[in-house]
Amino acid sequence: FIHVFEPIEAGQTRGANLLLSMMQQMQSLSTLQNTTLQNAIINAMYAAVIESELDSEQAFQLISGESGADQMQKWMSYMGEYHSAANIRMNGARIPHLVPGEKLKFTQSTNANNGFTDLEASMLRFIASGFGMSYEQIARDYSKVNYSSARASFNESFRYTMGKRKVIAARFASLVFANWLEEALHRRILVAPRSRYNFYERREAWTRCEWIGAGRLSIDGLKEVKEAILRIESG
Repeated sequence: FIHVFEPIEAGQTRGANLLLSMMQQMQSLSTLQNTTLQNAIINAMYAAVIESELDSEQAFQLISGESGADQMQKWMSYMGEYHSAANIRMNGARIPHLVPGEKLKFTQSTNANNGFTDLEASMLRFIASGFGMSYEQIARDYSKVNYSSARASFNESFRYTMGKRKVIAARFASLVFANWLEEALHRRILVAPRSRYNFYERREAWTRCEWIGAGRLSIDGLKEVKEAILRIESG
C-alpha cells in the first residue's frame, strides 16, 4: 500500500483534498449549465394563439342572438368547423383565412442570457485557481489572450506543476520502482552487482533516481527560438 501526500502541518497523517475548496463551485457550475440549457430550449419554443376582438355576448349574438352555456358550446363548435374547413397549418407555411375580427399571434419567451457567459467564466477562473492552472487551460478558451498573456499564465501553471511533480509524482514513481526492484532482486530476475552494502542496508541509495517528465509546451516556436538566441548572445 502506497500513500503519498504533501504534508502542510506537522504530524499530518493524511493529505488534504485538492478539490475541497472548489467542490461547491463545481456542483453549482454543473447546475448552472443544465438550467441554462433547459432555459435555452424553452426560449426556442413558440406558441401560436388566435385572438378575437369579439366578446362573449357579441359572439353569441353572431350565431343565434342568445347567450348561455349551451351557446358557448355552439360557438366553439362553429369556430372549430370553420378553422377545420380553412385548413389552418403552421409548418406547412399556409396563411390561414380567419374569421373577421381574429388575428394570429405568436408568443415567444423574451428571457435573455442574464450574464451566463460572464458568470460561467468567473466560476471557471475560481476552479482553475484551485487546480493551480490558468483559466484558458481549464476552459480551453484562448480567444481573449495574446502571446504574452498566454505565456505568462502557462509559465505560472508550469511552475506549479513542476512542484507537484517533484513532491507527488516523483515520490510515487520512486516508491513503485523500489518495490519493483526489490521483487526483481528477490526472484533473481535481476542480479545485483557486488557492493559494500546490500539492498536492504542501503535501500534509499539503491532506489535513488530522478524522473524526467514532459517539458513546457511551446506557444510560438519562432519567438522562443529568437529569445534563446538573444540570451546566448548576451551571455
